[in-house]
Amino acid sequence: MIGDRFRINSRDTGELVLKLVSVEPVNSGPARPSHLPREEGVVALFDSPDKAPMVECGCGIYRVSHARLGSADLYMGPSPLRHGGHVLEVVLN
Repeated sequence: MIGDRFRINSRDTGELVLKLVSVEPVNSGPARPSHLPREEGVVALFDSPDKAPMVECGCGIYRVSHARLGSADLYMGPSPLRHGGHVLEVVLN
């Protein structure tokens, strides 16, 4: 999945194509709701030379589509990088 391209749609940005660059586990610790079936969530990071409209719009609900996985409305937003610039982040619990 790393390296796959995803189509991102919203009224504010139109359609953009982002590349999945990283998926990392996130341990929520004791604050994690007990009814969730997994002990960890994941953070998916996306990048694209065309990401500027999403960085400018900030966090929001975007329609994310993938050829094999289908589509879902996900909350995503910009996350700053240490060396400057941004990636787009989705946290999945």
